[in-house]
Amino acid sequence: MKLRFLPVLLTALLSALPASAQLEPNSEPDMLGPRGGSAISVLAHPLNPDEILVIKYTQGVFRSTDGGETFGLQPYGTGYLDADGDERQLAQDPSDPDTLYMLVGNQIFKSTDFGASWNALNLMALYSSFRSLAISPSGPELIALDAFNAYRSGDGGANWSLVLQVVPFSGDSLKSVTFSQNNDSVAYIGFSNGLFRSGNGGLSFSSTGPFDTGVNAVTTSPTNWDTVYVGTSFDGVLRSTDGGVSFANIGGAAVNETNGKWFSWDPDGGLWYGGLTNLNYSADGGDTWI
Repeated sequence: MKLRFLPVLLTALLSALPASAQLEPNSEPDMLGPRGGSAISVLAHPLNPDEILVIKYTQGVFRSTDGGETFGLQPYGTGYLDADGDERQLAQDPSDPDTLYMLVGNQIFKSTDFGASWNALNLMALYSSFRSLAISPSGPELIALDAFNAYRSGDGGANWSLVLQVVPFSGDSLKSVTFSQNNDSVAYIGFSNGLFRSGNGGLSFSSTGPFDTGVNAVTTSPTNWDTVYVGTSFDGVLRSTDGGVSFANIGGAAVNETNGKWFSWDPDGGLWYGGLTNLNYSADGGDTWI
């Protein structure tokens, strides 16, 4: 595993570890398998941290039931998930930790037994591969993105509708989607020229206003759905406290130099911000960073 991908594994495991075993921001992470290739998405079961799933770039999804001591390539159907080689993201239903969704090329797969078995959903991306998927706090609503389209399901992936589209190959592209952590009605989509917001559970979206930079990652506060954070390419972290109406840079010099890719919250309310080569942490909602 390349060092630059260790933050992905670190933050994915934080919420699953008991408090006594959690890593501190400045502690050295332990190297886990499976070795060889880059880990691009990791999930640990919040009720049983011995169960871990890892997507390895171009190699498929691997599963451990012994806390990472051993991993095995996880089969589904008649083949293996490395057949496509374009696995992108593992997402977990906040209301049911055994229910998972996985983006694989232009398809989405669903598991109800924490990755022991998978079924393909009835949706194919219109352009390129799926890029991001978000699940509402109560579970049934899903929003999935390809490069130019956002699709919504209100029934756990059984049926889908197109809810947002940017003009293909015009320079705009969709990057990341998230639901508010405590409000099913609020969702955000980051794109190459700013941010879209929904106040009706993803049924429709509108732009929050002009941005001077693209938004690669977006998250909301676990305790206040009006507080929104966006990660950018070398323009730092921006925070809104009014539901996305206005934003201010809160990152400082160290965070501004990070090519931001993702956010992750730990159980104590700390915010992790990761880029291609950097990992930053804030214990106070983004006021200060290390």
